[in-house]
Amino acid sequence: EPEIPELHAADEARLSEELPPNYPGRKYRHAFDSAIAYSRQAIEIDPNDAANYVALADAHIMLWCFGFVPHEQALPAAKEAVQQALRLNAQLAGAHTALGVVHMSERNWSDAEREFRLALEWEPERAQSHHWYALFLAAMGRHAEAEPLFKQSMEIWRDALGEQHPDFASSLNNLASLYQDMGRHHEAEPLFKQSMEIRRVALGEQHPDFAASLNNLAELYRAMGRHD
Repeated sequence: EPEIPELHAADEARLSEELPPNYPGRKYRHAFDSAIAYSRQAIEIDPNDAANYVALADAHIMLWCFGFVPHEQALPAAKEAVQQALRLNAQLAGAHTALGVVHMSERNWSDAEREFRLALEWEPERAQSHHWYALFLAAMGRHAEAEPLFKQSMEIWRDALGEQHPDFASSLNNLASLYQDMGRHHEAEPLFKQSMEIRRVALGEQHPDFAASLNNLAELYRAMGRHD
């Protein structure tokens, strides 16, 4: 698998202007910008590979999710890329998932759910599709429906990557957050702790994901009235 290319000098200069060197999420912005450059390069090489357009759409979506790029800039680019992917391959689960996220951002709830369901029909063992559909259901207040999808995503990541991988830690964190929203605080606590420990070991205590875990656990304790 080819490596993601480094940013061009002009892109690096722009990134330096936008984000201070010590900004904890800077590495993510660099990765997403690099992924866009990589995907565009791949499209030039093979414009008929639908997966290249999904990768491009996903990178734009993540720029928006992390708050690096405004909705009106990131989502139209993602939508254009994913629509081209579906023109090339209407059965590509990743494309339906990405389009579902775009529809979520547009508050087009019925079309979003249709796309998430299609993604799971075409590829029922894809962790990202379970993840995004679960997030959608949780956002709609349909927590009981979201729970098994979060669990399924977690099991897929565990089987594929092992229990010490950061992606498995993220899936634990997602389920814990759902339990917190449902008021099931004592079920959320061990999951938040397990996720935090995996991130500490895998990423280090200076990583933004470890910091996020600390914050999540603190917020849970605040909700539980534990201020010690």
